[in-house]
Amino acid sequence: MWLTLLVALLPLEARAFDGSISTELSGGNRTFSASLIGDWGLVPDRLYLVATYGVVRQAPDPALDTDPSHLLGLGVDVIAGSHWLTSLSFNFSPKASDHQTVVLHERVLDRLIDRSVEVTHTRRSAQALLAAAWQSNGLGDLEGGFDAAASAAWYELGSVAVTPHAGTFSATTRLWVLKPGAGATLTFFGHTDLGVRGTYTWYSEDPTTAGGFDRSVPAELRDTPRFESINSLFAQTQANANFSAAPPWFDLRASLTHRFGEKVSGRLAFTFTRYVRGVGNAWAVSNKWTWRVAGWARLWAAVTAQYDQLTSTASFFSGYGTLGAELATE
Repeated sequence: MWLTLLVALLPLEARAFDGSISTELSGGNRTFSASLIGDWGLVPDRLYLVATYGVVRQAPDPALDTDPSHLLGLGVDVIAGSHWLTSLSFNFSPKASDHQTVVLHERVLDRLIDRSVEVTHTRRSAQALLAAAWQSNGLGDLEGGFDAAASAAWYELGSVAVTPHAGTFSATTRLWVLKPGAGATLTFFGHTDLGVRGTYTWYSEDPTTAGGFDRSVPAELRDTPRFESINSLFAQTQANANFSAAPPWFDLRASLTHRFGEKVSGRLAFTFTRYVRGVGNAWAVSNKWTWRVAGWARLWAAVTAQYDQLTSTASFFSGYGTLGAELATE
């Protein structure tokens, strides 16, 4: 209602469409994600309404039957003059679930007996993000800018186990996550950007066990290695694309972007991620190329190679790719 009233009060010349729509597909590391983002200039060049939709499908274990996570978002971008941009958005992910049948091998009277346990994990979340950026926007040989952002997220993670002989057990965790970050960029001769960025993540409790079963589960069941393996990891519950092997504690990123004329640009980036609780580290190298087909259309493609060095399991290499497109008013 308030949005309709705001649009009605705008001058007629301000109601002409000014905005863009973009889509992106990413896949790799047993994860697939897609997003659709649209923005509309309520006040052209000043105030934009932004709507987003995203879907993530993860398959960390072939034996796990997973539902996709859907993410719905709404926000505003405010351009204050030629230097400042601020953004405020809210996102919500409705409940989704993962299901798995676990076979436990138990010894009864010197005989091994297989018992099936039905396990279901559920998740839903809400998130708020506030960001601000400043750019010098000059024409000198050396220009620059910086940005800062902070997000607060709430996750409700649940687990239910139905056993044939010990009954039903359930657990629910409400996890809070705060993630501040900041970055800076230097632009040389209008063609080359050198950027650095870092983020830190705080969790209200251990994210590697959040949503898993607590001490109410009998020890003879809880301490079975196969049963322990079905406890959910936070890295598998995020509603946005997550190609990490574990929940991050902090990450540092450096990037180099060069524009080859007016139509083509390339970016090379290196990211170091430290996981929580001494789980390990990850190093990632990515390369992205963008082609401006016309003043109103862009295409891009990116590929990332990642090496995870984990303390509890073997280290491994992985990779994922991204394809995207945007249509925008000139």
